[in-house]
Amino acid sequence: MNNNSKVLTINSGNIKINNLTIKNCLGSEAIFNDGELTISNSKFINNSGATGVIRNYDGNLTIINSTLNNNKALSGGIIHNYYGGNAKIINSQFNNNYALTADAIYNNGLLTVKNSTFTDNYGANAGGAIRTFNSLLNNIINCTFNNNTSPSGGAISSLESNLNISKSVFNNNVANYGGAIESNVTDFNITQSSLNNNSAINGGAIYLSNDENYYTEYAKINNNNFTENKAKNGSVLSSSIENVEFYNNTLKGNIVLNNSVDTDTKTLWVGTKGTFEVDQTMEGLIQGYESGFITFGDAMIADMVNSYISRKNTFLNNNPTFTIQEVTTYTSESHQIEIENDEGLKSKNNIIYYTNNTYDIISENMKTDFIKNNTLINKTIKTNTKITVSTVHAIIGNSMTLTAKVTDANNNPVTNGYVIFKLNSITIKDNKKLTGSSNALKVYVNNGVASTTVTADLNMRYAQNLTAVYSGSSTYNASRSNNAKAQISQRNASIVVTSNVKTIKQGQTLTITARVYDTTDGKRSTTLIPYEDEFVYFKVNGITLKDSKGNMQKVKPVNGTATIKYTIPLGLSGVTDGKTFNVKNHTILAGYYNKNYQAEVRNTSTFQVERSNITITITNATVNNKTHKLSLTATIKDYLGNKVLGPNKCVVKVNGATLKNGTQPIYYFASNGVLELKDISIPAYNNYNSIEVVTQDRLSYKSQRNTTNNIKVVGNVKTTSKTYDVSDFDTLHSALTSSQYKDVIVNLKSNIKLKGNTELNTGIKTLNINGNRKSIDGDNKYQFLDIESQANVTIKNIKINNCNSSYGGAIYSVGNLAIKNTTLKNNIAKYYGGAIYNFKGNVTIINSTLNNNIANERGATIENWEGIMTISNSQFSNNIAVVGGAIENRGTLTMTNTTLNNNTAKTDGGANQDGGAIQNSGTLTITNCLLSNNHAYTCGGAISNRYGNSTINNSTLNNNEAEYGGAIFNYEGNISIKNSTLNNNTVSGDEYARGGAIASSGKLTINNSTLNNNQAYDGGAIYYDYADLYINTCTFKNNYALHTGGTVYNSANNSILKNNTFINNRAEFGGAIYNAGNNVNISNSSFTSNIADISGAIDNEGNNLKIIKSRFTNNQAQYAGAIRSLECNNINITDNVFKCNKADDPDSTEVVEMDSSNVTIKNNTGDTTSKYYQTIYLLDMTGTVANNKFIDLN
Repeated sequence: MNNNSKVLTINSGNIKINNLTIKNCLGSEAIFNDGELTISNSKFINNSGATGVIRNYDGNLTIINSTLNNNKALSGGIIHNYYGGNAKIINSQFNNNYALTADAIYNNGLLTVKNSTFTDNYGANAGGAIRTFNSLLNNIINCTFNNNTSPSGGAISSLESNLNISKSVFNNNVANYGGAIESNVTDFNITQSSLNNNSAINGGAIYLSNDENYYTEYAKINNNNFTENKAKNGSVLSSSIENVEFYNNTLKGNIVLNNSVDTDTKTLWVGTKGTFEVDQTMEGLIQGYESGFITFGDAMIADMVNSYISRKNTFLNNNPTFTIQEVTTYTSESHQIEIENDEGLKSKNNIIYYTNNTYDIISENMKTDFIKNNTLINKTIKTNTKITVSTVHAIIGNSMTLTAKVTDANNNPVTNGYVIFKLNSITIKDNKKLTGSSNALKVYVNNGVASTTVTADLNMRYAQNLTAVYSGSSTYNASRSNNAKAQISQRNASIVVTSNVKTIKQGQTLTITARVYDTTDGKRSTTLIPYEDEFVYFKVNGITLKDSKGNMQKVKPVNGTATIKYTIPLGLSGVTDGKTFNVKNHTILAGYYNKNYQAEVRNTSTFQVERSNITITITNATVNNKTHKLSLTATIKDYLGNKVLGPNKCVVKVNGATLKNGTQPIYYFASNGVLELKDISIPAYNNYNSIEVVTQDRLSYKSQRNTTNNIKVVGNVKTTSKTYDVSDFDTLHSALTSSQYKDVIVNLKSNIKLKGNTELNTGIKTLNINGNRKSIDGDNKYQFLDIESQANVTIKNIKINNCNSSYGGAIYSVGNLAIKNTTLKNNIAKYYGGAIYNFKGNVTIINSTLNNNIANERGATIENWEGIMTISNSQFSNNIAVVGGAIENRGTLTMTNTTLNNNTAKTDGGANQDGGAIQNSGTLTITNCLLSNNHAYTCGGAISNRYGNSTINNSTLNNNEAEYGGAIFNYEGNISIKNSTLNNNTVSGDEYARGGAIASSGKLTINNSTLNNNQAYDGGAIYYDYADLYINTCTFKNNYALHTGGTVYNSANNSILKNNTFINNRAEFGGAIYNAGNNVNISNSSFTSNIADISGAIDNEGNNLKIIKSRFTNNQAQYAGAIRSLECNNINITDNVFKCNKADDPDSTEVVEMDSSNVTIKNNTGDTTSKYYQTIYLLDMTGTVANNKFIDLN
């Protein structure tokens, strides 16, 4: 689960959950219950929540036969039962859980726990396993608590609550107060239970407190077994309450540890007045380490405030018997050991061990035969030890150092013996692993330290506790360490998925490669920690790739690489939708599975699928001329000859006219590539000349149409013509929509305001509209003309204004359209083509003006979609669109003697606002045109060429502006510029403002052109990063780059610059040229008066550079007056002339500064002056410098 993931919220109702596993949840609780919830046979593993894993707010919660392991809570417990809640826990296990407030269970309501086990849990505040606060009733029945830890109440802490415990076992629990149980409750009752080997500072087994806020009214501790519990004060019980009933308990081997033998070292410690009823047989061990007195009565029971525990009233004449089995001392001083018998008490069989010291046995108030019944024995005493370990952190596959410190009772280093280390109570074996051997790893102690290094592996992944056991020796007692935190983390990895191609066709095979890297140490490595079941899986568009059996295809990486073949399904989409036809990116996902590494190792990439061309074959076209019915079969196939998949929406045209129902086209649907039409109604014609089937663009297939003339028909259609003189909309609309005449002429006699849209009747084959300088006004609502047929339409001498439509604000055409001497102004398209949308038709525009038109998406005046368009002697100005401020061309566009001025590709918040004047992805030819003062918010102030082919001849592109490519932007297309001028163009913005005149990532050729006064951050005139740059006989003057390349920034390979002139250009690096590409040839060129901070003319960081037969004059820089080459290979500077170049820094060079290898500098001539430090400065250069002649002018 992800961060803040909550699996289930129950506000009411009765819910039962069975066989559920919830793991790795982070954030809030996994389950919130305010209803009736029963959970059985379920697992909760590795969850971490601010309020625990399960929060029972005001509901009834029952948990049966379930396991909660390795969970964490920041407040509350792993299960938090609120004040209004009633929780029952039955036959369940709680292991290795951790909480700040309480551990496994935090209870404020009613709680019953039966037949359950709590092991290795930790509560940072109180209650290692269970904490109750302000709760009415808590019943703990037949439960086991092992190895739980907390500062108060190693297993259970109960505050201001009623607590009943019966038939339960408490083993090896640890706390500061109450090794097993801490209680300051209203009523406390424990019976028929066993408390063994628990330890604390106060109350080794039980701690009962009575403070000013919370107190226990009455405690009953009856019929229990207390064995080998340990504490400094009260190894069995430490109590400061008034009323305690302590009957029929068995106490054996409970140990009081203290450095001072005084009245605080007791098996039973009482700290308040009241009645403390005792009826017991006690066996205990008291160990003292300094001089002092041990008295019989004080050794077992401490009366701190003269309560009724003393003398007769203490024991209520129950005649208890006390036996002190051992009293041992370790100091060299003389001791007095007093064994005092009180009335009604018996002292017998006491053995006092000593170590060659002198003892006085004082026999005060003793019965007879004391000395006979009590014996002194000389004994060799081993020194007690303490062993500690600290928190360890490690990563799987990396080394982990385990260190234990072993000291004696006086904190002196232990000098012998060995240590065994354990993770989660599992011994580390002699092979330094948790498995694979039956022998423990023995790490020998040296000067109090035992240390070893192991390699963390997957078996150690879930370790949470590190402990160590000291073996002991002939002089030292064995000891066991504290629980230290162990954290073994998985390694980090990354995965990179790629495909052999980015664009592919349906039915072809895509090769997908995933490369997995280990990134644990901050560096990428293909060396991975192996795991038997490691694999890489792949998904395409969220669907897992599977094998022939339908199972996930798991690819095992070899040297970190996994490869799979994926066949592109037929019919897979190529575009996102049928409105914008934006190319669709299909997602590839690769994921890496290896338990040694963190989960969710994933990466994605994309590929694109070409839409398939299709063909339509029409057969069996039959017309019943009597009934005017049509039958036919059309077959639609993809580029491979397969029938296309899914439905195709088709229209049918008879004699060029679309079949309609009223004014709406009738759509016919082909299923899986077959269109069957049977006796459909068609208009009556004298002659049936053609039948056409047209299908629209689909997500996976391109549009297509086909016409057949092979028709069985009867009768002929008369052809007639008609001329209309039009003065109103109704007459105009009737003339254009009538099917009565084949050839129509319309003469406008007055200005007309449209009252609706008009679709040209398909029966009209030729239409001539003579506007006579009159106007058509669309009233900002209507489109002037929709040409849906292959008609020949000519519009001349007319003003078309204020039209509005989704596609083609004024005109939509699929036919042959000629526009002459016409103005189209203030027209708007919601989507494409503010004035004209040409869909696969032919359009000619002559001597016309298109101003102030708007398209909200593409093509402010014209959208040319796979059509053919010719424009001459026309003007486009003040038009606005997001893409293509004047024109968007996706077909073939030829433009001559035309001006495009002050057009804008505006911003809409999207990624691209391209082509201030023209956006081209087809074929564009511009001759003798002027493109000036156009603006694009992103790319190509005048022209954006994406994937297209553009040719620019004898044209001027001045004063255009964009963020990238002030005049021209080229992306993976081809641009040829000849005999043209690109001046005063600008890019503005940050360090991505590149290419003052041209920014190109496609093929670029420039001949006989001038590029002056352009500005950018990089590449004042040209920024180029593709391949095959060719610049010939061009002039670059007064261009400026803020950073690199005053005229040209080149990072492409295979570039040729020849016969060019560079004058007065400026940059920080490379006043004329900055080159980072390889295989660059510069020849027969002139560099004059160029200025830079570094490299006045050329700054080079690419390999295989040739500069030959060129002239460098008056270039200037702080360093390297003419040329600098930095850390490159294969540099050839030959047959050049260097005159009056200057480096301002006296430690630099006037001509060439070279820090490269395999360099040839020869046959160069020029001048030098003693004013400067040196002509050629060679730094760490290898190569040849020969036959250069420089004349000292001084």
